Amino acid sequence: MAEFIQISVDGLVIGTIYGLIALGFSIVYRVTGAINLAQGGFVVISALIGFSLTQVFGMPAYAGLPLAVIVTTVVGTALGSVTFVPALGRLSNSNVLMITVGILTMLEGLSFVVWGSQPYAPPVFSGKVPVSIGNVHIPTQDFWVLATVAVVLVGLWYLIGHTRLGRALRACSENPMAASLVGVNVSRVTVLSFMLATALAAIAGVVVAPTTTLQFDTGRLFTISGFIAVVIGGLSSAGGGACRRPVAWGGHAVGYSLCVFAL
Repeated sequence: MAEFIQISVDGLVIGTIYGLIALGFSIVYRVTGAINLAQGGFVVISALIGFSLTQVFGMPAYAGLPLAVIVTTVVGTALGSVTFVPALGRLSNSNVLMITVGILTMLEGLSFVVWGSQPYAPPVFSGKVPVSIGNVHIPTQDFWVLATVAVVLVGLWYLIGHTRLGRALRACSENPMAASLVGVNVSRVTVLSFMLATALAAIAGVVVAPTTTLQFDTGRLFTISGFIAVVIGGLSSAGGGACRRPVAWGGHAVGYSLCVFAL
C-alpha cells in the first residue's frame, strides 16, 4: 500500500508539471488554432539559465530563478513575434507547426553551444531530507512544485476571467474577426498568448529542474509529454465552454495529465 501511495504521489507531481506545460499548448491553440511544439525547449532553457545564475554566478535562488523566468519569457516572446505570429497569416497550420519545431531545434542547439552535452542537476530549493509520512517519503521539492502550480493556476484564472487582457484573449479565441471589429488588436493578443505559454514553460522549468537531470535535448521529452497531456484532455476542450468559465482553459489537460501520470 505504501509503495502504491509513493508512486501515486510521484506521478501526481510529474503530472502537475506536464499539465502546466499542457496549459501553454492549450492557450496558444485556442487563440491561434496552431500548435506550438517549442514549449519543451523553453522549459529547459529556463532551467539552465536558472542553474547558471544561481550556481555559477552565485545569485540567491529567490532572485536568480525569477530572473531566469523573465529572461526566458522575453526571449520566447521575441522569437514568437518574429517567427510564429507573422507566419500565422501567411502559412498553413502544418507549416506553422514546422516553424515551432525549428524553434525547438534552435533552442536545443543554443543549449548545446552554451551548456554543452553534460547533464545538469540543480539543487532543491530547501530541505534535502524528504518529508516522511509513515513509509511514504515526499521530497521537499514536490511541495514547491505543487504550490507553484497552484499559484500559477489562480493567477491565470484571474488574468483570463477578470482582466481586460483576459477578455481580449477570450474574444480572439471565439472569433478573431469579430474581436478585431470591436477594437481588439488580434496580433498583440496572439503575441500575448505566446508570451503566456512561454512563461508557463519557464516556470515549469525552474521548479521541475531539481527533481530531474537536464540536458540540451531534454526539451523534446517535455514537449512530447505536455502534448500527450493536452491531446488527452482536448486541445480545444474547455470543460464545456472556456469563454464562460475561463478557469477551464486547459483544465481537462491538467486533470487528465494528473490522472495518467499518477497511474
